[in-house]
Formats: sequence, structure tokens, C-alpha cells
Amino acid sequence: MMRNKWIAVLLILILLLSGCKDGNGEPTVTTTASAATTAATTTAQTTTAATTAASKPQGGKVPGKLDGVTGSQKKEEDPVLKATRDEIIDNDALFGVAYLGYAELPYWEDVCVYIEANGYTDAFPYLADVEEDHAVLQEGGEVYAVIPADKDVKLTVSDFGFKDDSDVPERGKDLLTVTDGKPILLRGNISEIVSNILITAEKGKETLEYNPCLSGMDGSLVTDDGVYDLTNYELVWGTYPGEPDPAFTLNTWYAQHEAADGNLYALTLALERDGTVAYYYGWPNSGIVEVFEGTWSEGSEWNELTLDLAGGPVDPEGNAIAKEQYDISCDFTWDFTGSSLVMHHEDGDLLLYGTEGEWFSFMPFNGFHMVEEWTSENEARGWTYELHLFENTECWFVIGETDGEVLAFFEGWWYLEEDNTIRLNMLLTDGEHPENAELEYFYGEYLVEDWNPNHITLSYVSGEILTLEMEEDFVANFDAI
Repeated sequence: MMRNKWIAVLLILILLLSGCKDGNGEPTVTTTASAATTAATTTAQTTTAATTAASKPQGGKVPGKLDGVTGSQKKEEDPVLKATRDEIIDNDALFGVAYLGYAELPYWEDVCVYIEANGYTDAFPYLADVEEDHAVLQEGGEVYAVIPADKDVKLTVSDFGFKDDSDVPERGKDLLTVTDGKPILLRGNISEIVSNILITAEKGKETLEYNPCLSGMDGSLVTDDGVYDLTNYELVWGTYPGEPDPAFTLNTWYAQHEAADGNLYALTLALERDGTVAYYYGWPNSGIVEVFEGTWSEGSEWNELTLDLAGGPVDPEGNAIAKEQYDISCDFTWDFTGSSLVMHHEDGDLLLYGTEGEWFSFMPFNGFHMVEEWTSENEARGWTYELHLFENTECWFVIGETDGEVLAFFEGWWYLEEDNTIRLNMLLTDGEHPENAELEYFYGEYLVEDWNPNHITLSYVSGEILTLEMEEDFVANFDAI
């Protein structure tokens, strides 16, 4: 990937200049990276090892540390760190978190190089003093800095995820506990849905648990009460020199739009971080009409976007019809409105016939497109069903009467599989199930047969029946509230 090439180049340049050494030559990691991640960073690791063997400086960088200053030499707290702590306290938080970009580097020394090379020690100078015993490297590539509000805040970092065939993500073993108030660095998260890192903060009688992760809507840090966002977004989105990486590349985007011929079309737009793009459209829940691939580029203004595409009509099997292919180039301006990517056609060719100068509203399509409050009703029984899917992967399932009385309230976790199967794992927290008073734990798998921003159709795969409608024909229909 382009990202890894740039990181490799940065490692070569910085290591040659600094003569960075790796201590005993056996870097320690908290958890073993996946084979794919390890393969992706072989070049960077090999460069580090080769440079270390060739250069053994007598001074300079301390192994396992971002600079050569030891903790004993720091008698007074860094004024920038103190200002950061004051900012966290002023926002009634126990700790602050800064997202530091994406780096699939399993070795601590290489993570140090990445942080320095990409300007994060300039933006957060106190990160240069973080030592390896204040870091946790989980599988994944998202890098975070965590700063306690003061020295009375105890931070514990734990493994988090699905354990022993469990269908509910849970806390695993503790990986790091810090009671000295110093900042810590974290690297992990292989899934956009479930974080593999859990932070527990304790101060007095106050306890807070938090999974660091990014929003599927706009790429910003997801925070809870007591957690303050310190992310420098301008720095993050410009992390990889020469490689465009704005927030709109964080998802595949979906829209429905009416063309000049009066037909409603479904549009899918995938903008990749390496500057490539894929676009196709067709009728909702039916065949694809045209498929395009190409590149995207930014204009002189931050919100200008140009698509240069080649493609055209495809046959029912999805194969390009050779004699009907053509090129298009179209200019847009864009913005985020809530969770949507809104694009306005400014000039050039069109995404759909007769849509010159029109607005397109795209929703994220990566699991988070399911985030919504969905409802279904059984008129014969007078019951309503509400399925609430939240961005932080929590969910509620509420069975009630049409007059608003709640009969049963379940809450837990949801997860969308790659095969478009949604899993629900919930516990009864109020009332009782009107058909099964003994049901206290709710688990089910359901295939998303149909989705659009206003409607979903789920078919039964396994587990509990969702609605009476599903009980009859194994299919349930929900509408957006």
C-alpha cells in the first residue's frame, strides 16, 4: 500500500540521520501482530535492524524512548503538558485522548519514529518523553495518546474483544496500569466496529471505561462523558506526505438520487486514501447499470473534489460492454452534514443524466450506515418493535404497546459481518418479553436482505425471533423512525 511505502521511506531517512538503536536488538511488543500486518511492515523493520547493526552511537536516542531525556532529569512538569491537563480539567474530563493517525508498525522503536516523523512530537512535545513501559501495542494500526487530567487519575489499559467463542465483546487481561500521571501511547484496533483496547480511569469514587475508536461517520474520535478530544485533525489528515487523506475517504458512500428521466437510482462511491475511486449506479435492490474506476483529486480549496473516471454500461453479469465505454471528469464541492457526505455538482460531466448543478447526499456504507432507530409494528397485537443501533456498537431492542407502554427493554451490542449478517447480543434490563417471560438474554443473527436510508428488511438466520412478522415468514421489515 502507498501508506506503507511512505512510512518505509520516512524510517530510512530518519534512522540514517539519528542512528536509532534498538537496545538489545529484540524489541518487545505487547501482543503479536497479525501475519498481514507483519508482512506490511517488513521493509520498515528490516531497515531499522540494518541501521542498528551498522550504527552504534555512543550518545543520542535512548532505546525505548522518544528522546534522550530521562525521567529523573525532568524535575518540573512540561508547561505544555500542564496546559493540556488544565484544558482537560476545564472540560470536566478524567483524561484526554489524541488520535495520532494510522501506523501498521508492530515494533515500539518504529512507532517512535513514526510519531516524530509525522510531527506529533511538535504538536504534543511531552510525547517525546513517553517510554516503552507506558505504551501498549495491540494488533491494528490506530495510534492514540492518552493524558490523565492529573496524577490522582489511575489508568488501566486492558485487552477487549470476543473471548472463548463469546458473542459479546468483553474485557480481557490488563496490559498496563499507570498511577504516576504520565501520558501513555496506545496502538491497536483491527475492526471499525469493536475496539480491542479498553481504558479504565479511576479517581476517588469515580470510574470510567472507554474504548478508543473513530467515528464511521466523519473519522473523528468517538468520546464519552469524562473523555476530552485532543486530536489535531489538520495534522492527522495530512499525516502521509504526498498522499491525500481527507475525512471523506473513511467510508464507502451510498445515495439514492432521481435522474432527469424520472427514475430513482442507487449510487455507490468508494473514495480510497491512495487517490483511487470506484463508482457505480443502478436501480435500488436491482442490477447495476454502469461501473467506473479512476482517480480523485482535491482542488485549491479544501472542499473541492474532482473525479476522473473511465467505464460505462455492464451486462447482467457485471461485465463491461466494450464498445460502450467512455471517460468522464466531474467537479464537485463537498461538506459533511450530520453523518452525510454532501456533494454539489459544479462543472464537468455528470454522475447521472440531467443532474447538472444538483446536490447528492451520501451516507456511510461500512456497517455504520445501519446506525439508526428502526421501528416495526404488529397491528393485530397492538405491539411495536424498536431496534436502536448506535454508532458506538451499542444497541437497544424495545417491545412496547402502541400507546407507548414499554413491555420489554433489551440492551447490548451489535455487529455487522462482512456477509451482511447483523448480530445482536442483548440482556433484558426492564420488563419481560411478552411471549417468553423467561427470556433474559437475547441473541440472534439476521441477514440484511434490503437496506436504504428509510427501510431495512431482515431475514432470520439463527437465535431469537425478532418480531411476530418474522415468526410467521422469517422476515421482518423495519422503517426509520
